[in-house]
Amino acid sequence: MMNRLRDLLVDGILLALPLGIAAFLAHRVVGALISVMAPVAHLLPQGRWYGIAALEVAAFGLALLGLIALGAFARSAPGRRIVATLDSVVAGKFPGYMMMKSIAADFGGAQSDKGLQPALVSFDDNTVLGYIVEDAGSAGLLTVFIRAHPARGRGAW
Repeated sequence: MMNRLRDLLVDGILLALPLGIAAFLAHRVVGALISVMAPVAHLLPQGRWYGIAALEVAAFGLALLGLIALGAFARSAPGRRIVATLDSVVAGKFPGYMMMKSIAADFGGAQSDKGLQPALVSFDDNTVLGYIVEDAGSAGLLTVFIRAHPARGRGAW
């Protein structure tokens, strides 16, 4: 029972951590954009609605437009080269980077260039996250990579 609670706690932390980092970064970017947009703040409606100022909404919208422009650049030929270079540099330095990128690409409906697709693998009474490494085609069988659990040593599950 205690092991199950510990595993649930770790899973909750692993889910909350990237969400918290994303929220923190969004807060910092919007804060920086608010200070950049200060000269045009008088053109926006004054006051706060539900605790949010029009300047904050405009800064958030500007951040979204910047991300869309960055995404459009990433799909261009020079952008794909830069992304491939960054992937090769970052993937070696940060464990789990390719998994997170693959999950984000799958969530966004994009196709992953590396062919890594996340999969939930169920066996016994466990469900774990893994990568589809190979598809056997018509046989309906998949080869899946599953990371070994740190508490269980270096062996595979």
